Amino acid sequence: PSSLALLGVRAVAGLLVGSLVSGVQLAISQSNTGGAWDNAKKYVEKGCVSILVDGEPVAQRKGSELHKAAVCGDTVGDPLKDTSGPAINIVMKLQAIISLVFADYFMSINGGKGLFNVE
Repeated sequence: PSSLALLGVRAVAGLLVGSLVSGVQLAISQSNTGGAWDNAKKYVEKGCVSILVDGEPVAQRKGSELHKAAVCGDTVGDPLKDTSGPAINIVMKLQAIISLVFADYFMSINGGKGLFNVE
């Protein structure tokens, strides 16, 4: 909050708008990515993916190299889907609450213009 006191209320508003826009995009992206990797593993486990070996299609199921790669992707995807996306939502709310708590402080410095008296 002290660095935003240099620039004033408009800097606080800019920070909130920027973090809200980027936070929403990150949360949606991470949740969707985690879900996609989880679904890819399930898709491989059902035997829906096949590769050509000597001209013949061979279904890739559990234990195949493709399945091992899908499990690695799912291992990365689970934290994205379950924790990272929802955690960004909490960070956005926390920023908004902190800015409300310090609103009087920001307004008390040159009428909200900050120490640099930015118009």
